[in-house]
Amino acid sequence: MEEAKPVKAKRTRSKSPKKSRRSKDPSVMASMKEPIVKTQPIGADFLARERAKQKVKEHHKWWQISDPQDLKDLLVSSAMMLVNAFKFIMACLLLLFVPQSCNLDTSDHPCTLDDNLQNPTALAKAVLIFNFVTLFAMLVTQAFEWKREQWIIEYLDEDDDKGDHYLPYVIDSYPDFKQELRAHNYRVFVLNTICFVLLIANTIISAVFIIHRQYGGVRSLTVLATNVLLVFTKVQKSAQWTYEGLRKGFAFSLIKLEPVSYNVIDKDHDRTLMNKA
Repeated sequence: MEEAKPVKAKRTRSKSPKKSRRSKDPSVMASMKEPIVKTQPIGADFLARERAKQKVKEHHKWWQISDPQDLKDLLVSSAMMLVNAFKFIMACLLLLFVPQSCNLDTSDHPCTLDDNLQNPTALAKAVLIFNFVTLFAMLVTQAFEWKREQWIIEYLDEDDDKGDHYLPYVIDSYPDFKQELRAHNYRVFVLNTICFVLLIANTIISAVFIIHRQYGGVRSLTVLATNVLLVFTKVQKSAQWTYEGLRKGFAFSLIKLEPVSYNVIDKDHDRTLMNKA
């Protein structure tokens, strides 16, 4: 019998799955795709709106104003601003400008400006510092009021044929004007509210110090009350008018002697007239 030859086992290669060059995973596929950014051409209307928004925040210098009425309003407001600044100095620096009696070498005499400035007591120095802090707040508020007044004179106007409350009906068509006016009203309202509180505190502190330390008779109280009441009225009206402007969209002048309502868009910035032209 022939011997059975051993059968050689065939080597079988395990077929590994072919690796795909591209993954089928949708998350991977999505990450491999580059985002396509579609750029849209900027139209002329968009550029015009952007230029208009930027222009609203700019102000012409007084020598660049061509409208005689606008120039007149600006000069009147400038003069009134200087008058108000003088009132603020007298109403805030009470320790310096209210008549007082100083005791020097056991003899009373009217206090001079140097006596009040060089008062050696710590309490007098503290009161004087608070006087100057109040004055600084008032002058900062005046600067913001002046900026608001400039904007109103340039972009708004008075029309006697329209009512004082006509502006909200037309300014809705000018959202950039409406936003800028609201920002001015808000800033001035907040600042005048702060100044009102400071004025009350400053008046009480100064009055208590003068009456207990350097009382100069009825004249001291009369001058103190006169100086403070004029400024109190001005600050209270400014806060009231700007609050009305915030609620209803009005634009009242805060610097002129009489309350003036700017109730229409200035003709130089009226877009309806520009489109007709």
